Amino acid sequence: MNKETEFPEGWFYIKSKTNNYVLEPHCLSVNSGTRIVASKQRFGFDADSQLWRYDDGYIVNKASGKVLDIQGGHIRTFHRTYLCQLDRKPSSETSNQQWTLLPGGFISSKTHKNHVLHLHGHFYRSKNEILINRIKDDDSHKQTWYFEPEPSQPKILSPPIPKEYSDYFINGKNHY
Repeated sequence: MNKETEFPEGWFYIKSKTNNYVLEPHCLSVNSGTRIVASKQRFGFDADSQLWRYDDGYIVNKASGKVLDIQGGHIRTFHRTYLCQLDRKPSSETSNQQWTLLPGGFISSKTHKNHVLHLHGHFYRSKNEILINRIKDDDSHKQTWYFEPEPSQPKILSPPIPKEYSDYFINGKNHY
C-alpha cells in the first residue's frame, strides 16, 4: 500500500494537518443530510461518530453507516459546497459519493479531482464546517488530511474476587 495515495484499511480518524481536528457529523447526528464538521478528537466508545472506513470508493461513518456526500449532489460555482453524510446511493448515482486520495493528503471527489475537502473558517475553532473547494496554493494547508487508525479498545475486566470468597466463586462451593 502506498500510504500517500491510498486510504488505510479498517476504521480510522480523518485528521486535519492544520489543527489535528477530526471529521465528524455535526452534533454527532446519524441523520442523512447532516453537515460534516471538524472537532477535537475523542477516544473510546464516544469516538464512533469520528471514525471512518474506506469501502470501494465510499467513506463510511462508523456511528451512522452513512457515507460522505457532496451536499446537493453537485459542486456550486459561486456558492459554498458543503460536505454531508447521506445513505449510500445505487452505483449508477454515486458520482458525488466517491472519493480518492491525492498525493500530499488531499481528499478529492473521484469525478472532480481539482476539488478537495477544505476546512472552512479559523483553524483553531472546533465545529468548523467542511467545504468542497478547488485546490488552492495559498490556502492548501486547510485542505490536507492524514489518517490515524482506531486504537484498540481495552478489554473489559472483571472486578477482583475477594479472597474470603474465592472458593465459592471459583470452585462453586456454597458455604451457606
